[in-house]
Amino acid sequence: MRYTIVVAMFLLLAISGSDAGPGCACLAVWDPVCGVDGKTYSNEGCLRCAGVALKHTGECSRYG
Repeated sequence: MRYTIVVAMFLLLAISGSDAGPGCACLAVWDPVCGVDGKTYSNEGCLRCAGVALKHTGECSRYG
């Protein structure tokens, strides 16, 4: 019983701490894209979950 309560609390915290909207899917697939914020995201799904627009496919350049 105690284990179930701890797991439930953890899941609620994980869900409430997410900025992702409904239907957001950031899968563990490496297909890098560069956001307009200059950060490389592991894939387009993660980019969308972060609420960032796509600059180009591939990793962002370190030097702009």
